[in-house]
Amino acid sequence: ANALLPGGVGTHWPDTLSRYTGGDGKIYNCPDVKEPTVFGLPNGNWGIGLNYPNIGTFLANQNPNRIHESRIAKTSATVVFADVAWITAASQGIPDPEQWVAAATPLGTSSMQDRIIFRTQNNAFYASLPCRTYPRHNKMVMTVHADGHFEAMRNTAIGLHLPQSDPNAQWDLE
Repeated sequence: ANALLPGGVGTHWPDTLSRYTGGDGKIYNCPDVKEPTVFGLPNGNWGIGLNYPNIGTFLANQNPNRIHESRIAKTSATVVFADVAWITAASQGIPDPEQWVAAATPLGTSSMQDRIIFRTQNNAFYASLPCRTYPRHNKMVMTVHADGHFEAMRNTAIGLHLPQSDPNAQWDLE
């Protein structure tokens, strides 16, 4: 009833964390989000996404497939949260993530839940719902890793353009 992100399937990560944030969605606002029509969520202009489906899940049932930290091979090299943006259709195929361009409007059919995640290559909707990591702050992506540290990274260093299991991919569990 008091969800920060109403609608969609299950419970979303901002609502799961609301007991720690006081239930105020403004904590997720980013003044550098320039795509208000894309990220104009009910409680502000959020530009933070959860690694999906490797880390994040939608808590739609009693027994979701939760990822325990012990399943992550390199916690210091696995991005859990990052700056995100919808990527234009024209830039989706560009292999260099530094060249991805933020879209002014969402592509395809999206829901609110699609605006608070970043899809990885092993997700069936990676191309059709391209919400990806995005270098919004001085050409850097603000990230939070599985070991809890924060880091400003080049988008290329996250390796979202690399296949799963690539030693330089910092989005998979390997």
